Amino acid sequence: MNNIAVYSLQLGLVVALSTLVAALLPIRAPGARLAFWQLLLGAGLVLPLIRPWAKVTGGVVTVSTSVRAIAPGQTSAWPALPPILWMLLVTGMLLRFAWLALGLLRLHNYKLRSQALEGQSTSTVPAASIRISDEISSPVTFGFFRPVVLLPKGFEDLTAPVREAILAHELLHVRRRDWLFTVAEETIRAVLWFHPAIWWLLGEIQLAREQVVDHAVIRMTGSREKYVDALLAVAGAKPQLDLSPAPLFLRRRHLKQRVVSILKEVSVNRRKSISALAAGVGFMVAMCWFVTGAIPLTAQDAPPPPKIRVGGNVQQANLVNKTVPAYPAEAKEARIQGTVTLDVEIAPDGKVRDISLVSGPPELVQSAIDAVRQWVYKPTLLNGQPVAVVTTVEVNYTLSQ
Repeated sequence: MNNIAVYSLQLGLVVALSTLVAALLPIRAPGARLAFWQLLLGAGLVLPLIRPWAKVTGGVVTVSTSVRAIAPGQTSAWPALPPILWMLLVTGMLLRFAWLALGLLRLHNYKLRSQALEGQSTSTVPAASIRISDEISSPVTFGFFRPVVLLPKGFEDLTAPVREAILAHELLHVRRRDWLFTVAEETIRAVLWFHPAIWWLLGEIQLAREQVVDHAVIRMTGSREKYVDALLAVAGAKPQLDLSPAPLFLRRRHLKQRVVSILKEVSVNRRKSISALAAGVGFMVAMCWFVTGAIPLTAQDAPPPPKIRVGGNVQQANLVNKTVPAYPAEAKEARIQGTVTLDVEIAPDGKVRDISLVSGPPELVQSAIDAVRQWVYKPTLLNGQPVAVVTTVEVNYTLSQ
């Protein structure tokens, strides 16, 4: 099986089994869940490095009555990935990177066409530029050295507590440098665009990150209800196509989970939460080790030089020095006769360098090997160059000798 298919299977199993364990363990705190999903993503990316790849070699020797080069054998029981699938994978990756570049360009254009928000202090994050844009429906934060917070045009019409909650949310994203994480995650999505586990896992990471910021804002503002009002106010805006590689204030598919997380009072024991996270990570590591051992990636060893098999009758004509084998006295007294068949490897210079037994009476084998080892052949040429060959030699013993 192609290594991409094997890796995809490894990744799917690790994500599925680790997610099942996460659901059974009390990993409820948003921060702990975010850490778990991020570690799971990292574990999935380093799966090819956890164990040495299984090495495979192969070669097929074809018997022929004429000289024939041997093609390397297939090194896997599974077929290689067809070229058309390679093209599909690369095309999908390029399209995802184009989509990412288009999103970055779109954010840049939003910034150029936006206006600075007047009368708003940014002392908490002096480097952040807060601007109003009529081209977006949800607040968005992007940029590293000069972060920008873009707010929708209707922001100024919201009540003061709602505006405060939205701004606190976006400025926390700036402080946490979440834009870098988002760009890195979108890059991973572009490379592994074909794997549903990656899409699902990145969605969970985005949700957990927003929930972490949600709870931090509530602790800052002390108003759970006003923050929910802010979410619902943004949710009520006219939706637009989401091209932005940046943390959005609200993704509609996450609205229900975020509101439930905010309104649901969950008492989290810190020690218990850390213990559950440690147990989940331990299981994750064990799964990575088990899966990479059970379904290993394969690395092809350098194939051995191709050997050539020459038919016995053909090679017999090239024999220039033949030592006649001595009939063992014990075998003759016991009236043992028969044929000793040997596989003989002949070096490029025509000398015998390796012999292996195929069949024959045990009492006659050593005599045949001792004699054949002294035989000399004409060098066999392939494309004008002397090469090693393999042939079959039959040594006959009859009592009439």
